[in-house]
Amino acid sequence: KSTLIDLIPALRQPDRGDVRISDVALTTLDLGELRKACAFVSQTPALMAGTIAEQIGYGLPEASEEAIRHAAKMANADGFTEALRDGYATRLGEGGVGLSGGQRQRIELARALVAHAPILILDEPTSSVDGESAHLISQALDRIRAETDATIILVGHHLGTLRHCDHIVVLGDGRVQDQGSHADLMGREGWYRSTFNRQAAAAAAGDPATV
Repeated sequence: KSTLIDLIPALRQPDRGDVRISDVALTTLDLGELRKACAFVSQTPALMAGTIAEQIGYGLPEASEEAIRHAAKMANADGFTEALRDGYATRLGEGGVGLSGGQRQRIELARALVAHAPILILDEPTSSVDGESAHLISQALDRIRAETDATIILVGHHLGTLRHCDHIVVLGDGRVQDQGSHADLMGREGWYRSTFNRQAAAAAAGDPATV
């Protein structure tokens, strides 16, 4: 999965064949423009020392205060930020010291959104957060789908996060094992249905590892 998403911004090159966006081969695109068109959210947020506003607007000096606040709202990061005494001017330590893991993840999501990139790549954004934070991130993804034209590429092992995706690809042993919508995959026997049901049962029982 990591190799596949690295192909999109041309961080890796395929051994054969080509990668296309809207039927245009990546090799015909300007590399700088291609990478500007991609925003990335990792499972381990990379935050620096500085204010929350600086974290969200990092690398985009032209980002206005209004744009930063809107991105925070889209990412469900506005509530906890505005509850802080200094709000968006709150200074964080290196690595986002002072915030929970889920809060750091939502700040990184806001940073990706403020760039207005047409391709948003999220690599297991809920894998290292608690159940409540995972729910807030899922809510944010629903809002992004509804209010933007961005193509969202979401990698995840927690299948509840993926159920609203338009198209799901199941990978195993380096190959595509199955694909379709959530309804398609739940309608037939296979790894996806059995794993989804197992995770849903564990979540209902309160297992924090699968919520």
